[in-house]
Amino acid sequence: MARQATQYCIVTIGYQRLLVPQAQALKLMEIVSKAMEVEYDHYSEGHRYRVGKPLDVEVTTVRAEQLTMPDADLLPAKPKRQQPLRLN
Repeated sequence: MARQATQYCIVTIGYQRLLVPQAQALKLMEIVSKAMEVEYDHYSEGHRYRVGKPLDVEVTTVRAEQLTMPDADLLPAKPKRQQPLRLN
């Protein structure tokens, strides 16, 4: 049985475009569509953040022939595990 090619989408969040498999694109859209921009307020005392507007998010389905892939196998990066800070 022939392996079916993965369908990809481009998810645009603000000015950043991300290529993700279609199933994950829909999940990502669901999560990010509820997010708001936030900036650290450097002029306030303590840790304060200024909440802005909702993010601009869009999804576009692309065909395989529209993509120029790198020569190496495309593997997602493993998330970096945050290590606790050690104080000696």
